[in-house]
Amino acid sequence: MLNKKILKKNKLYILGVSGGPDSMLLLDSMRKGGYNLIAVHLNYQKRAESQRDENIVREYCQKYSLPVEVELAKSPRDFPKRNFQD
Repeated sequence: MLNKKILKKNKLYILGVSGGPDSMLLLDSMRKGGYNLIAVHLNYQKRAESQRDENIVREYCQKYSLPVEVELAKSPRDFPKRNFQD
């Protein structure tokens, strides 16, 4: 799963975590592998599940004493109609 030839345990990794199953699996695998990491989550506040996803990331990181940074995107009404992640 994790490419141990590329990843080095003495480096710091900033890992974007959405709260979905794929990113949570990656976060869990890196934690269990002993990698030095900071989890980051950007809550776009665009979906009903946005707060739940943020809570999943925060609670996981708190449970395992991992550093986490969470940011809220500006108000959803300010996003362009097309790709708001731009």
